[in-house]
Amino acid sequence: MFRIEDQREQPRVIVQSRGEPNWSAAFAGERFVRRQQQKEVRLAIHAGQRLRFLLRANPTIRRKHDRKDPTNKEKDSRRYGLLREDEQRAWLLRKGEAGGFRPLAFEVRSAGQIDFARGRGEGAGRQTHVSVDFEGVLEVTDAAAFLAAIEAGIGPAKGFGFGLVSVAPE
Repeated sequence: MFRIEDQREQPRVIVQSRGEPNWSAAFAGERFVRRQQQKEVRLAIHAGQRLRFLLRANPTIRRKHDRKDPTNKEKDSRRYGLLREDEQRAWLLRKGEAGGFRPLAFEVRSAGQIDFARGRGEGAGRQTHVSVDFEGVLEVTDAAAFLAAIEAGIGPAKGFGFGLVSVAPE
């Protein structure tokens, strides 16, 4: 997983991986990559622990809709971005409950909508993702579930730079 953080002079890319990253494969031919710093992190997490956190997420809800083909009676579902702050806060609370943590106090900052190219050639299109930064303090309620959430990421669109959770002591 990765997250691109805007910096004044140049962007900073934060990467999380199970193994040692292959920087030449990840950013082959990109001139903006000047140096890489890496470190191994082993988290000691326990229930009741309070941590500062930062999460860039794509908060969405999945809704069923009818397919365009009237002869097909199956229903399909799509993700829709949550645009209102109260919906985004509720989304994080749900993710926290499933992910072994409870957000205690946090800010919600919209990073706008980000467009990505989808596919190539004739079938190419655009994908738009709602980008939201959540930052604050959380309490770990289930250490194993929380570590799994950190490893897997939170929410959809991880391949587009969403879902990486950074934590630090409070």
